[in-house]
Amino acid sequence: MATTDKKVSARELARKKVAAQREAQRQRDKDNETDLATVIQAGDTVAAAEAVRDKAILAARSKCDDKIAGAHARMGAALTAIRDRGETIAALAELSDLTDGEVRRLIKLHTDTAPNPARSDSSGEGAAEASEPPAAPQPSAAEAGEPDTPPGGDHGQGPAALAS
Repeated sequence: MATTDKKVSARELARKKVAAQREAQRQRDKDNETDLATVIQAGDTVAAAEAVRDKAILAARSKCDDKIAGAHARMGAALTAIRDRGETIAALAELSDLTDGEVRRLIKLHTDTAPNPARSDSSGEGAAEASEPPAAPQPSAAEAGEPDTPPGGDHGQGPAALAS
């Protein structure tokens, strides 16, 4: 009977080893599930943080664009005022350390966005008339010392050059 006892104890030993392996596998599966949940939650946190970042960048860009647009509007108004007092585009560019094209662009931006007194309401009282005195008459090209410069000081350049 010694052989039977050996067989029983060998089976018992095998069952214990298989049970231990299964328990170890269950524990690994449980640990893997916990760690995988952590990975998924952390991934959601990354996505949420990126969304907050993108929203903040968009708001910062918008604020920056607004400030730049306001600065360009002020620059255009000031350059227009100086030009209206008889300075040439070239002189404005030299004085302001801008290129001729930038000066033209800023002046065009101002003239395109400035309120137009001709567009007053039906009562004849336009907002521009109430807040600003009428513009002084423009000196002719000969009076300003410019040789045959068209109005607006575009120096013979077409609309495509002024738009740039």
